[in-house]
Amino acid sequence: MLTCYRGKEGFAMAATDDDTMREIAKALRRHVDRKKLQQIVDELLDVPGNKSFRDRVEILAYELLKT
Repeated sequence: MLTCYRGKEGFAMAATDDDTMREIAKALRRHVDRKKLQQIVDELLDVPGNKSFRDRVEILAYELLKT
């Protein structure tokens, strides 16, 4: 489950499981064309973060761009 809260340092996001990432990707694919999805993936892959965050972004990118 995706959990987001705002603390004094800004936003923090708890870890998400693979099923959640797939559901997010499905929702985005329903509403965003392929070209825009590619732009989103490119920008997400440029976001700095720790290994856990990077792994989540890579899963989302894969899910967004699969046919």
